[in-house]
Amino acid sequence: MPIAVGPAKYIAKVYVFCPGREVRVKVNKISDHRFQDTKAAEVVIGGGLKGLNEVQFATKSLEGSTGKEALSVRVYLMSTTAGVKPLKVYEYQVEEGGVVKPFGSKNFVIDESIEKKLKM
Repeated sequence: MPIAVGPAKYIAKVYVFCPGREVRVKVNKISDHRFQDTKAAEVVIGGGLKGLNEVQFATKSLEGSTGKEALSVRVYLMSTTAGVKPLKVYEYQVEEGGVVKPFGSKNFVIDESIEKKLKM
């Protein structure tokens, strides 16, 4: 069943680098994403919200993986001002050989300082 969402105030993208793994990401309990053995980005349904935002992720190794592969999960806010680079507001990263959490949840906040950076 589709979820009704209004226009997004802040355009957001979730980026995942997950060789040898499946990663599921959920942003603000609305936007579900699934990545398998890839490097890709997807637009967040509903975008970023002013104030508190939540990112949840779950990982699992795929057949043939060593379990030692690197992992990155990031959320970026995209500016509508020409020339302004995307702003990284969330990151979970594990270097090659590191221990990857099977799941996690963390918040980020969009406040006035973030809004200013998106307009500069």
